[in-house]
Amino acid sequence: MKLFTFTLAFLATITSFGQAGKFDLVIKNAKVFDSRTGALSLNQTILIKGGIITKVTSNQKNYSATKTIDARGKLVTPGFIDTHIHPTDVYRAYGALPEYFQKDSLEFYRKRLSDTYLPYGVTTAMIMGQSEKWLPPILSWHADPQPGYLDIYTVGGALISNEGRKP
Repeated sequence: MKLFTFTLAFLATITSFGQAGKFDLVIKNAKVFDSRTGALSLNQTILIKGGIITKVTSNQKNYSATKTIDARGKLVTPGFIDTHIHPTDVYRAYGALPEYFQKDSLEFYRKRLSDTYLPYGVTTAMIMGQSEKWLPPILSWHADPQPGYLDIYTVGGALISNEGRKP
């Protein structure tokens, strides 16, 4: 019985160590900018699991990961926050603005907004000036953040005045 208990405990320990070492993404050979101190650290490895940075280390060992990116000395910074964007500016390039987002086009609009900002390091945006009818999908995007999409906070709709309009 003692041998069985020991063997079971040993196998559980080995299994738990194997699971802890697997990361979703490893970024190696990166320059990392620390926005709190202003320091720049060279040859850093960034370990990411479940969309969260779990560790930044100078240890250059090979980590087990689903995907590994060699930054080749490129700079890595925290995500930027744009505090004032208008989704209408992004969508207007495609013709007249829709009155509301049709359910089958939600993925297109969310991706288009993300494709506009993510390449510039903007990972979070505060949007305003959109139609009130756009709020349900925008609020659903806010409630369901995804790693490949812009994080969105809505801070106000469009203010429309009847002044100067014909009756």
